[in-house]
Amino acid sequence: MASSASDMAIFQRVAERRSFAGAAEDVGLSPSAVAKLITRLEQRLGVRLINRTTRHLALTAEGEIYLDRVREILGAIEAAESEVASVRASPRGHLRVHTFPVIAAHDLAPAVPDFLARYPHITFDFMVTNRVVDLVGENVDVSLRMGPRRAR
Repeated sequence: MASSASDMAIFQRVAERRSFAGAAEDVGLSPSAVAKLITRLEQRLGVRLINRTTRHLALTAEGEIYLDRVREILGAIEAAESEVASVRASPRGHLRVHTFPVIAAHDLAPAVPDFLARYPHITFDFMVTNRVVDLVGENVDVSLRMGPRRAR
């Protein structure tokens, strides 16, 4: 099947503009390419969507039904794309953070409220302990430590 979403979008432009030429201009195709696309769409669906005369285009009853569904579908696609794009724009997720008690009290605690205000979609699981943890084994994303680096 050809790109159904793009076929639907072109059909919607034709229906809204009531013109192959106007829709073609909007989507960057020739009027004949748009007319052929609509004809192929009608053949695929097995119904006439648009009544054509030399001066006028009008949706059939089936075309009106199809246009309503096309608007819903294209709106849903746009909403899904916007939602996914916004996820990239705003960090989100869960972090497991390890630190020593002195760092937690002195440096981390004062910074958390501002951080959460700036990044409200991030949640934390704090692991505050004096022991050195196995970062991989204990599934730690971030560890704040101080002191000289230990050789392994």
